[in-house]
Amino acid sequence: NEVTFQSNEKAKATAAHYQYLAINGDYTSTKDSDEPEFDGLSKLLTDTENEIEGDALTLSGTIDEAKATAIDEALRNAVKSIAGGKPTAILANSRVITKLTTVARKLGYISQGMNNFGESVDKYDGIELIDMQQYYNGTETVDVIPVKEGKTDIYIVRIGQDAFCGVTPEGGSIGLETHLPDFSEAKAVHTGDVELVGGVVLKNTKAAAVIRNVAI
Repeated sequence: NEVTFQSNEKAKATAAHYQYLAINGDYTSTKDSDEPEFDGLSKLLTDTENEIEGDALTLSGTIDEAKATAIDEALRNAVKSIAGGKPTAILANSRVITKLTTVARKLGYISQGMNNFGESVDKYDGIELIDMQQYYNGTETVDVIPVKEGKTDIYIVRIGQDAFCGVTPEGGSIGLETHLPDFSEAKAVHTGDVELVGGVVLKNTKAAAVIRNVAI
């Protein structure tokens, strides 16, 4: 039971770190380190046409119908910047997701559906709202998409092989692999690991967008 518990906890931590890298990964600054990263959405969208300043999209304070309409207009302008079809998902932290859910409810755009894991999800006019959650950075548990000085970022993506997607080595498995220690050896402490070999790729920078510095 303890081996199963520890393996599951390592798997959760690995998945959370992958989510962090999918947004914040930076290959250039880590390529010579023992733990090189792949470029995440933040790096991939920097200095592109779809890096949008979020002055018009203010989520702070109480959201009445007038404010909800203004937020919706700003969000739809960002959505229209996505090429190749309607975006698949809006990626943000839990505070933003809560606010956008409120906006969608006030304007009648909220709907529910099931994701690929059989979980119930909220949708903003058909676009899935995904809370990128938190991860442990070695010191503390923090948001994958942080709030700094009252401001945060929102990512809008179209998921597909011609857009934003995950990548693994040819023939490699998409899931996590658990490597258990050799329990036949006499040791006070046995150490196993969980491995995920993969990254993300943005085939077209117009297939995703980031709204920077949104007040929350």
